[in-house]
This record gives sequence, structure tokens and C-alpha cells, in this order.
Amino acid sequence: KKKAEKDPIELFDGEEEEAGGEDKLEISEKYAKKYNQRKDREELTKARRILAEEDDDSYSETDSEDEQGALLTDKVEDQIFNTLKRIRNKDPKIYD
Repeated sequence: KKKAEKDPIELFDGEEEEAGGEDKLEISEKYAKKYNQRKDREELTKARRILAEEDDDSYSETDSEDEQGALLTDKVEDQIFNTLKRIRNKDPKIYD
């Protein structure tokens, strides 16, 4: 045989037969939850940065701003996260 016509290499050495021929991918729920929370925080940070840049461009220095974040309560932040999740999951409720 030529080099290009070599027999394929068995990577799993019969493991497929032992597992019933089915491939399974298990997802750790704990990891998935932490991952989604981290992504939500990243999106919120990005959104805040974009809004801050827009605010800097559109507001004059005489306008009062919420520099301490008093308007961003836990309830408002939860609503933002829920909205982001719905947008990411293309939830039809968000578009009503």
C-alpha cells in the first residue's frame, strides 16, 4: 500500500461498542450557570461602557448624573439581566 492508503487508526479502541454506539455530551449545570452569570456581567459592563460613552457625548457637564449608581438598584439590575437573557434566547415575550 502507498502511504496515503494506510488503514485508519482506531482512536477509541472499541469504546464505541461498549457505550452502545451512542455519543453523549454531559453539561455541568453548575458550570453552565456560572458561565451564564459571567457572560451576563460582561454584557452589562459592556452596555454600561457604551451608555457612558454615549452620555459623555450627549450631556453637558451641567446635567446631573447618577455617579454613585443610586438609580441602579438590585431590582433594576435583575430586570436588565432578565431582559438580556430573553434577548439572547429570542424569547417572543420580549418583542410584545
